[in-house]
Amino acid sequence: QYRFLVCCGLPVFLFFALLSIKTKVQGNWAPCTWLSLTVLWAGYLSLLAQDAPRKVLRTVVWATLTAGFITSIIVIPAFRVKLGIKIASTEDLSNTAYGWREMAGYVQKVRDRMAQEGKPVFVAANDYQYASSLAFYLPDRPETYDLFLHTRLSMFAAHIDRLKARLGENAVYVNDNNIEAKYLNQIFERVEWEEPIPIWRRYYSKEPIRYLYIARCYGYKRFVGIDRKSVV
Repeated sequence: QYRFLVCCGLPVFLFFALLSIKTKVQGNWAPCTWLSLTVLWAGYLSLLAQDAPRKVLRTVVWATLTAGFITSIIVIPAFRVKLGIKIASTEDLSNTAYGWREMAGYVQKVRDRMAQEGKPVFVAANDYQYASSLAFYLPDRPETYDLFLHTRLSMFAAHIDRLKARLGENAVYVNDNNIEAKYLNQIFERVEWEEPIPIWRRYYSKEPIRYLYIARCYGYKRFVGIDRKSVV
């Protein structure tokens, strides 16, 4: 039973731990190891408790303190500052949870300005993070769209056909770069970019944690679905 639990969890954990030395590993890959390793940990403690109950308490306290310290370094930037630990803004995972409300504020201003021209305006992005975050943080919680011009497929592909109803309308397009400019020009009659907007976290970083690129897109003229070849 213990060997089975080790085989289910440890190889996957070690694989992604080693891979993280070379490249970025998304946090959602590791949880597939936690289930078996958590059961293994509980089984180990139960066996240990039969012979040395006090040792179980020391082990749990040590593990809790260690995990709490590591977690605090990751999620509490002020703690890192106090300890003198510096992490580049591009590598600081806590930054991924910061700045979305500020982003929505900028987008709403552009959206309101475009709406004054009299045409309906929809909100689009080329990344599921931006599309879903805008759907949550914009005041009216609108339906948002992923245009699938350059990125991999996501859950937004399930209702990509709804974009057909937006033909002829204008759009606010949001991303963390403007490399899709040439693709946008093929599916809209006119595209105008705002100046890149820096998103700051000044106390914890001396540089912006990301840049926000907003495009004002006029006259949605061509639906391409999820076929990127049609816009290359």
